[in-house]
Amino acid sequence: MRLQISTLPLLALLICTSGGPLFLAPSTVQAEEGSGTQDEGRGESYWRQRQAMLQNAVADAEIRAEKARNAYTLMMNNDYPKGDRRAEVREERDTSELALTEARQDLDAFPEEARQAGVPPGWLRE
Repeated sequence: MRLQISTLPLLALLICTSGGPLFLAPSTVQAEEGSGTQDEGRGESYWRQRQAMLQNAVADAEIRAEKARNAYTLMMNNDYPKGDRRAEVREERDTSELALTEARQDLDAFPEEARQAGVPPGWLRE
């Protein structure tokens, strides 16, 4: 038995989000389409929490990068450790620097993301 899409009732619209699928009833979808809000129903608390999360990610990445830089400097000055551990220290330094760069880029891009979503500028001021 073949089902035709046109004969099935539209029960929900599947929207894929970063957090997984989200099912919305048709009446909800119609209300959202007609509402004209571009921030997807997210309020001030969402945007403030997101901003704080990005700021914390930068702070954590800075700490990790500083520790990795210190370990690398210590390794170079003392010629210790040797072998594979030496490569691990270099890799951690490079990885932590990349993570810091990405975290800073995410934080720098956030105001534009919020602006495009229609977030009032006052929501992001500290």
